[in-house]
Amino acid sequence: MNKLEISNIDYVYNKSDKIILRGVSAIFLEGTVSSIVGESGAGKSTLLYIISGFTKAKAGKISYNGKEVEDLRNYRRNIVSTISQSYMLFPTRTVLENVMYPMLLDKIDKNEAKDKAKELLTSVAIDDIHFDKLPEKLSGGEKQRVAIARALASNSKIIVADEPTGNLDDKNSEEIYSIFDRLAKKEGKIVIIVSHDKDLAKKADYQYEMKDGKLHLLKNIRWFLL
Repeated sequence: MNKLEISNIDYVYNKSDKIILRGVSAIFLEGTVSSIVGESGAGKSTLLYIISGFTKAKAGKISYNGKEVEDLRNYRRNIVSTISQSYMLFPTRTVLENVMYPMLLDKIDKNEAKDKAKELLTSVAIDDIHFDKLPEKLSGGEKQRVAIARALASNSKIIVADEPTGNLDDKNSEEIYSIFDRLAKKEGKIVIIVSHDKDLAKKADYQYEMKDGKLHLLKNIRWFLL
């Protein structure tokens, strides 16, 4: 079983010496969705950037399947994919081209990448009438689905999402969460979501709260299985 572990993570904001994270530890498992909630400025996004490999902790370590992650570039490219509420789609590339992009970086044949991109877009409920559109022609919910499809194109084992439903209405938020849950349960992904939406966060298998630089476990699905 794939497992991501963070151990004794510390982070200090250099400009003010403010301690953002203090001894943060957690284990995230294959086939589960974990959510992290907390007040603005509590350190949720900082922790997510560290988990994603974009920010280096001042102390502590990240381990994947028992091995410490040292090559962050390889980790970002092959193990973890990140999704944000701003979608981060290429504005001048079509929906299909956006999803193909990670595969082309990996030197996958263009026709094979196109077929796979179509399959991924269909799996997140993007109709083929949208494939040749630019992102600006899509709704917020559609853009987030495309962003998820692009993340899946990298075949990453870990999906990290920062406020993925922050710009969406309740209906689209529910649908996006359902996609994440399916990716965990059906495809064995490790899914980690930071969200201000506490009702949505409660749906996760594991729910954490970031407070005073610490990560507190609020819900463990195993509690309900005993």
